[in-house]
Amino acid sequence: MYVPDPSKVIKPAFLRQFATNAKIIPRNEQGLFVMEMTKMAKHTKTKEPGIYYRGPAQYEVKIRRKGVAVSRTFDTFADALQFKATTVSKIDGDTFIDKTREKRTRLSTVSDLYMTEESPKKRGVKQEINRLLAWKKEDIASYPIISVEITDIVAWRDRCVSEGKALSTIYNSLNLLSPAFK
Repeated sequence: MYVPDPSKVIKPAFLRQFATNAKIIPRNEQGLFVMEMTKMAKHTKTKEPGIYYRGPAQYEVKIRRKGVAVSRTFDTFADALQFKATTVSKIDGDTFIDKTREKRTRLSTVSDLYMTEESPKKRGVKQEINRLLAWKKEDIASYPIISVEITDIVAWRDRCVSEGKALSTIYNSLNLLSPAFK
């Protein structure tokens, strides 16, 4: 008598998802099947070039154009198609802005760069470096620069005001952030 490996025994309802990528062999009368998986492709091509079906409710868009590489996953084919069309038109029209670098770069890294490259060119080097070091001690220094929002800055300002810091000190620190971001 054949006893299937319990890790390979599955119910028929589950098989519908994998019917195209599996070799299904019925083994007993209780409705259980043994499934031997064949080598599955990472994704399947669709009728639209650059859009791939990755599984239930997963459509991946891959665009490589003019030295720009963009990849993103969507729940529906229509969303993927719309994203592809708008992104390609932005790349072709030279209005596409790639924000992957901003997602990886932290505010503390930006302040370090500004401290080493721009601050030495100014007369108030010591004060500026002290302000940048103070910014590095804040919680938002660990945020990616694309994630820093006005609400974070306002919360910092309000906290400084409640601590009793002088308004000129607060404004000087705030005014230093703008050129650091640029």
